[in-house]
Amino acid sequence: DLLAYSLFALPLTMMALPVYVLVPPFYATTTGLALSTIGAVLLATRVLDAFGLTMDDIDLFIPHQANTRIIDHAVDKLGIDRAKVIVNVDRYGNTSSASVPLAMVEARDDGRLKPGALVLMIAFGGGLTWGTTVARYEPAQTQ
Repeated sequence: DLLAYSLFALPLTMMALPVYVLVPPFYATTTGLALSTIGAVLLATRVLDAFGLTMDDIDLFIPHQANTRIIDHAVDKLGIDRAKVIVNVDRYGNTSSASVPLAMVEARDDGRLKPGALVLMIAFGGGLTWGTTVARYEPAQTQ
């Protein structure tokens, strides 16, 4: 069960989950920390609104693991319970585009990501491109 929203969506396959990368309009209205998260937070809000969801509906939040200041900023702006946030940048550093999948696998392996969980994921690149998706985690059936 996948929830995804955007006028521009590119289908991808990641970790046996169908995922859509959301391509937002270009925003260059500020610099620094705010620019790193403003697009992702805006898209996260749009995705949740499109499906009538709130942060209370989200079981886990897996943000891009650039640094803890950016993660804290996104968490504060979104108003999500910090107990729902997956953070591993303190142990692995910024793993770039691998950060969300790595955090997802870690959450699965340590039991925080459970079948049926509704997961909000945000990522950004260079501060000027953002992607946000909400997906229900259903592990692949092994035979």
